[in-house]
Amino acid sequence: MADRGRGVSTLTERVHESTIREAVRLLAARGLLTLRADTASEAVAVSRLVLARLPASARIAALDITRCGSTAAFCMEFARGVVSLYLGDRAWLDYPQERWPPNVAEALLELGDATGGGLIHAVLTSHAGDDDGGSPELFAAAVDALIRLSASGRLVVLAFLGADELVARRTRRGPLDGVDDLLWTFRGRLQHAIEEPGLIFAGSDVIGELTADDEAAFLGWGTEIALGKMPHVAEAIGEMLRLDGVSASVASRWAAEIEERSEGSLPTAERLIEMTRAESSMGTVDVAAVAVAWRRLREATDEAYRQQARSLRSLDRLALPVALAIANGRPPYGVGRFASGPNKALARLYETGFVVQHEPRNWRLTDPLFASWLRDSAVTSRPELGRPTLWILRRAPSQYLLTDGASLSNVRSTHRSSAAAQRAADALARDARGADIMIVDSDDPEDFPSWALPALENGNTT
Repeated sequence: MADRGRGVSTLTERVHESTIREAVRLLAARGLLTLRADTASEAVAVSRLVLARLPASARIAALDITRCGSTAAFCMEFARGVVSLYLGDRAWLDYPQERWPPNVAEALLELGDATGGGLIHAVLTSHAGDDDGGSPELFAAAVDALIRLSASGRLVVLAFLGADELVARRTRRGPLDGVDDLLWTFRGRLQHAIEEPGLIFAGSDVIGELTADDEAAFLGWGTEIALGKMPHVAEAIGEMLRLDGVSASVASRWAAEIEERSEGSLPTAERLIEMTRAESSMGTVDVAAVAVAWRRLREATDEAYRQQARSLRSLDRLALPVALAIANGRPPYGVGRFASGPNKALARLYETGFVVQHEPRNWRLTDPLFASWLRDSAVTSRPELGRPTLWILRRAPSQYLLTDGASLSNVRSTHRSSAAAQRAADALARDARGADIMIVDSDDPEDFPSWALPALENGNTT
């Protein structure tokens, strides 16, 4: 089933090697770790590397909080993750039970003896992302099952990936409104645990509030690691390129340009490295390879960033013009008629991981590709957004993804039937005052647009 092997060293692994080793040590000691970065994607990437370094005997589950469209869906995601710890691999939850090997069936019986049948029944009749059956009672039962497994002497680690939405927002309502009550339930039971599990919360800068806010359930718990802008990134890029057979002089030039264009964003740098390699292999002259690769990346992400810009308008009335000002290097505080307007927009952009501030009044967008898109796509100071397109994709039998635009990073919800997904799409279209809806109800890769193929390929492995 799942492969936790190391594989080829990535740029993120090279740059954050010491942090990864420290995080492994903390989790092996069954601690709580908050791992934050300018972007949630970088923190998640480092967290996955940490999980891959844990002992093979450890029981590990990773929860994708970004796919939880409601508090009920979060409860179900948590329950599925805990049950997968007993089974040894989350993939078994999507396999017919008659195909389970004896050891997996025995693990399920162990869980049933410990908790009764309610938790097992709710999980085995659900699908990833569904709200059906998710409840505070199910969450509490899953917490008890997690603590029982941890008390058995095994190293048990649970990772909350993309944990930004777990931060309580007392100033607004969101899809996980009320999740802070669940975290207090979690904390209360952990305080009485014989042996605590290892926990990792990974997300953007805002998740520091999970252990620092005065009203946070985990105030003062565990260790926080902040992944700031790392020095020597160009050196790491150059070393990777030289190991790939690129001459030293070309590798040095590419590395400097890649570091400059990616603006400290390791996910962007890794994508640009791969695209530059591809351009070079197709005969693009070395001096132009990075610039051409950057242009190709911009073209490939155009529709996704168009949708991302559109989503900013739903955050706050001034969020898009404030983001545009930051992208162009202008102070955002003069946007709008009143001083409170841009400050409110900045707070919302920060909460949702679009911007970060390392120095007072010095804001920057966390995604340099999006910043470039905003600069280049602005028409009379407003990006041309166009009519939105919603996609319904059949990911696996009885599992349909609804995406807001042509990008798997914009999955809004997961449904058990095409009809349920279409109802949700119709509701989004009404909210957007009109949208095109594209439906791919097929298991043939030829029917899928290229950007959606990973959903089909991974349909039975989440």
